[in-house]
Amino acid sequence: PDEAAIMGGRLRLLLGLIVSASVLVLTAGHEVDPFEAERERISTLTKIMSIAPTERTEKHLEVLMADTANIEFFKKRGNETQKDCCKVMTLQLLKKGESVFKQGSHGDSFFIIQKGAVDAVINGKAVARITAGRGFGDLELLKPQKRAATITAVEDCVLMKLVKKDFDRILLAEENKKNKKKVDFLMTLPLFEGLSRREANTIASSIKSKIYPKGKTVIREGKESSRVFAVMKGKLEVQWGKRAQHSAPLKRVEGWPVTTGEINYGVETEIKPGMTVGAGDLLRGRPYSFTAKATEGGVTGYSFKNGVYQQLLVRKAVRLHAQALAKVTAREKAEASTNYRGALFGGLPLGRRLGWDG
Repeated sequence: PDEAAIMGGRLRLLLGLIVSASVLVLTAGHEVDPFEAERERISTLTKIMSIAPTERTEKHLEVLMADTANIEFFKKRGNETQKDCCKVMTLQLLKKGESVFKQGSHGDSFFIIQKGAVDAVINGKAVARITAGRGFGDLELLKPQKRAATITAVEDCVLMKLVKKDFDRILLAEENKKNKKKVDFLMTLPLFEGLSRREANTIASSIKSKIYPKGKTVIREGKESSRVFAVMKGKLEVQWGKRAQHSAPLKRVEGWPVTTGEINYGVETEIKPGMTVGAGDLLRGRPYSFTAKATEGGVTGYSFKNGVYQQLLVRKAVRLHAQALAKVTAREKAEASTNYRGALFGGLPLGRRLGWDG
């Protein structure tokens, strides 16, 4: 009986081995070796990074963006910046024991570790280990400064390198694109009517873009008026106070209308793209007579500070005045010009210089 039990156990063991072997054979084609997958990823990445930046295709950039998607440096700057950086980054291979840079040296590059690890060494002491999937050297991209540590490879490394001159060029191009979008919008506003693109560009540098989420208060009733807000995208919901019901309309300056694009006070309850709000109170030198909040989806717009807005009003009044003078006689022109300058620069608050009573 003992021999029979032993034989039975051996048979069951043999059968188990046969079944296990069969399962391995059947599933071998479906199993993924993580080490092989990583080798394949690094191989593909190395090939792409070896291609000249000008010859990288959209497919190549998709791979590079996927490999750098979790880098904090890019998370803060968005997909467009990440993609532009992936176009120009280069490959750097590092052997164990080699240093990327030395403490105190001039820094002009940012590195991303795709394979391997490095130690950050300060005054001869290792203070941190940086592993694959992380970057280092980003501070030197933003502001020229000396390296705070020596970076030394503790194993063979594959690095992606971004140099400052390329990053600066990318930021400049993006800033120019944003500024063009801003100027394109501002020139659709009545206040910018007649301005040259060059003039609009100069003024646009003083106007800040603002983004408010749903429910956020943009302007609050009773607060000192200091700016005018123009909506570019989204909508504002306006709740008017009692003072707004008694606002007088904008008059003419020496016979020439100076329209600001401002909404009708106490009437409009929804501020849409291309509309401005706040000028009525600003030019009267009084607190805001309404509360404006961002509605569904939030709102994006531009905030005109007091001085900038008044400068625009004066510029427009001067343009309209010049257009009108071109149509009158020399005597009438001299007389009108004298009266106009006295009205515009006579020491009164700007609202009254422009004929805005109330």
